Amino acid sequence: MRSRWLSTFALIGYLLIAIGVAGLVIGPKFVFDPGQLPSSPGKWFLQPCYYVIVGILMIANGMFGPANTTDTTGLESGDARKSDGNGKGTVATGDTRRN
Repeated sequence: MRSRWLSTFALIGYLLIAIGVAGLVIGPKFVFDPGQLPSSPGKWFLQPCYYVIVGILMIANGMFGPANTTDTTGLESGDARKSDGNGKGTVATGDTRRN
C-alpha cells in the first residue's frame, strides 16, 4: 500500500511549506513576485504565509482525497468476470452462463 504522506500533492505541499518558512526566516528578499512592485515594508510576511497555507492545503488534499477506486460497473456483489477472449465474459463464481 502506498503511503499518502508521499503522494505528489503532499510532496509539493512540503516544498511550499519549506519555501514559506524560509521566506519568513530570511525576509522579503527570498519570496517575491517577479515584475510586481515590492510589498510595503509592513506586509512582506503575507506572501510567505500564503505559501505555508497553500502547502498545508496541498497536504490535506493528498491525505483526504479520493481513495483508489476500482471500476465495479456491471458487477454484482461478490462476482468477478473473466474474459474468454471473445469480448464476452463468464461469471467466475462457477456460473457458466454467457453474457
